[in-house]
Amino acid sequence: MRIKDRIVSRYYATPQQYDVIVYTENNHYYAKDERGNTICIDSPTACLQESVNYLRQFGGGSILVKKGMYYPTRIVYIPNGINLLIEGEGNSTVFRYTDLSTLFRHVPSTPTWTSVLIFRNLKIDRTGSGTNKSIDFFISYAKYVKYENIEIVDDYRDTDGDVGLYGFNNFVVIAEKNRIYGKGAGISLYGHIVVLRENYVENNARAGIIGAGFLPNATVPPGYYGGITIIEDNICVDCGRTDEAIAVDYWVVNPVQEAIGVIRNNLIMTKNYSMKSAIAITRATHIIVEGNKVIGSVSAVPVGVQWFNPIKYLVLRNNIINVNQVSATIKSIILANTVIVEGNEINVTSSLDQNTGARTEIWADYLVFKNNKISISPKSGYTTEFILQTVPLGNANLYAVVENNYFDAPTNGAPIRFGGTSPVVRYVWFMRNIINNTTYTDNFLLLSGSDNDITYYVVVRDNVVLGTLRNRIAINNYTSGKTTTAIIDTDVGIANWGNAIFKFAKRYAGYATFSGDGTTTQFRIQHNLVSTPRKIIVTPASKDAASQFYVTADYTYIYVNYLTAPPQGTNNVVLSWYAEV
Repeated sequence: MRIKDRIVSRYYATPQQYDVIVYTENNHYYAKDERGNTICIDSPTACLQESVNYLRQFGGGSILVKKGMYYPTRIVYIPNGINLLIEGEGNSTVFRYTDLSTLFRHVPSTPTWTSVLIFRNLKIDRTGSGTNKSIDFFISYAKYVKYENIEIVDDYRDTDGDVGLYGFNNFVVIAEKNRIYGKGAGISLYGHIVVLRENYVENNARAGIIGAGFLPNATVPPGYYGGITIIEDNICVDCGRTDEAIAVDYWVVNPVQEAIGVIRNNLIMTKNYSMKSAIAITRATHIIVEGNKVIGSVSAVPVGVQWFNPIKYLVLRNNIINVNQVSATIKSIILANTVIVEGNEINVTSSLDQNTGARTEIWADYLVFKNNKISISPKSGYTTEFILQTVPLGNANLYAVVENNYFDAPTNGAPIRFGGTSPVVRYVWFMRNIINNTTYTDNFLLLSGSDNDITYYVVVRDNVVLGTLRNRIAINNYTSGKTTTAIIDTDVGIANWGNAIFKFAKRYAGYATFSGDGTTTQFRIQHNLVSTPRKIIVTPASKDAASQFYVTADYTYIYVNYLTAPPQGTNNVVLSWYAEV
């Protein structure tokens, strides 16, 4: 059984199993078949091409390129419908060229998704290439493609058109344990199933590692616009300088199909350059971003969802992001119907002589934001606008749970904000968070609206407020004639201003102070509860308030009715009260 017949299930051939061996000897290049018959004596690319052509008559096979230095002068074209393994002997099999645009190319004019192509243990050395761009592996419209242990060294770092491993609209494409240095983009692979694992990519001017769905305006298998992309256990150093370091991008998403992305356990760091964006997601339906570490300088976005089509479900869990801001604004913008942000540590520092724009904005219908640590540290004397803002994504109600987080930043406004313009109801649970601020002296939480009448149902309890912040909530609407209404269950004070009203949903307490005149026997306390309280406790908190009384209530007030009027005095009737619906 020829190797071509088992190339997918078992492609790790032994030297005795290869169908063709290409080798160099005495400055000549040879290709021989498994029987030792000479197929080619010529240039290295001619012998590779002749080997491919020879195997085509059998439907494919395996080629071993033995150790040595090879100087290709033309592209190796791989025909459609072939099963092919091209394997070297690791760093010892070196293709050295500077002006060749592509080494291996498979782009059939009529896609059939039948080719199975595997490239292993090869090195491409393009040092000294100057301004010559190259796409070293240009493989498209195949059924199955795998790159493994490929090393590409290139000192040209163009912002576009210079890619190490590239291919569009392959059905399954896998890249594992490859090393790419100095390209415009390291790895850009597009297909229905894309797996990029344990690759090392360094010094890329454009993107580092991109896994994506089928490209638009190209022939694709019917019904296969969705798919899955897995990018995990990669290392990306000094990549994404003008684009993304790591990205999942589904160019075309059929609404009835799932486009799933997993970005997990990657290390993204800068050494000599800053990156524009560390992790980016575009047009997917379900995304998991988990266990990644981002270290270094960022000019735009640490983690973000592009402003195209919001995704359905996004999980950001257990990522560590320690970045230095090197431009006017860096911010994470997340758009998804359901967003879970849990267990992340995010630290942003800036040495710029300006206020930093570092912040996180989440647009969602459902948000769970738990157990995160977010710290923003501008240069001394400067601030940031806010730490976290949540906005309803569409016309659905917003449900947000924000619990057990630590927020620390000098802000010039409320550090935590819920806002937006959509005329929907927002349900917010904000509990057991620690908020530290050493600049802003007003409210730690803002419930705001704009352009429309907004209603919030909010639970704000058991939070710890440190620094210069006031331990209270602000309610506001920025548009004249529109109102923000908050129905609140809280253990802190309320500041309503700018077209805002509030009621307490379940309970509230406080002190009421009156001046007795010796004749008034009834004193009204406005309870601000959403309805008439069923439980009321009123306790005298001053000597003159300690006469006998009974209590009644209605929708608006608690009435304290004295049997004997308290004596005349100034602020001499003080009552402690608690009311519960």
